[in-house]
Amino acid sequence: MGLNKRLINQASVGADPTSEAILHIDFENQVTDQMGNYTTSNSGTTFSTDSKVGTYSGDFDPTSDKMIVNNFYLSNTAYAIAFWVKWHSLSTTNWEMVTVMSAAKDQSADRIYIGKRYNLQTIQIRSYVTGVEEEVFSPSLNTWYHWVLNADSSGYKLYVNNAATPTWSNSTSVSGAQAGTSTEASIGGHITGINESMDGKIDQFRVWDRVLTDDERDFLYNE
Repeated sequence: MGLNKRLINQASVGADPTSEAILHIDFENQVTDQMGNYTTSNSGTTFSTDSKVGTYSGDFDPTSDKMIVNNFYLSNTAYAIAFWVKWHSLSTTNWEMVTVMSAAKDQSADRIYIGKRYNLQTIQIRSYVTGVEEEVFSPSLNTWYHWVLNADSSGYKLYVNNAATPTWSNSTSVSGAQAGTSTEASIGGHITGINESMDGKIDQFRVWDRVLTDDERDFLYNE
């Protein structure tokens, strides 16, 4: 995606930010990027009518299910990741990834994880480039949650279910992109072939090259 497209996407125009997303997977019986910016591939992801928005959600089991977004990387200055998620089980001893993304252009050095880590029953955010590695949320099973992770020079702020104040925050700045090659992002499992897929569902997965405002978070939670 070109620089002009990324700069345009950083401007805020109203409460519904969907048109400005750089990536939007709606899981409406497919894994196509609705913004038309990236190609995707599916590895075992099925679709369920247990959804939060629309008719379907992505249904993942903890074997090798995942979907891949090709040639994708996050901004090294500011970004937001938003999605609905439901966990069916947190009982495995593996990582169970909601998403793995590159926080710049270097796939390994700048990778950010959101998922259940090993034998823990909590969800962790882990960033290689900033050194953040914290448990951020303890979910109930079979319950839909809306997540918005804002990240910029002021640090990370996670909002679960449109909380008025951050559910979790960390003041570590997002900066310092490293040179690298084309990258991938994964949803529902790990980028690589290892068995670290989640047991649950994801709906309306979106990414921006800027943080989301309170009004925009409110819109996404109530759409």
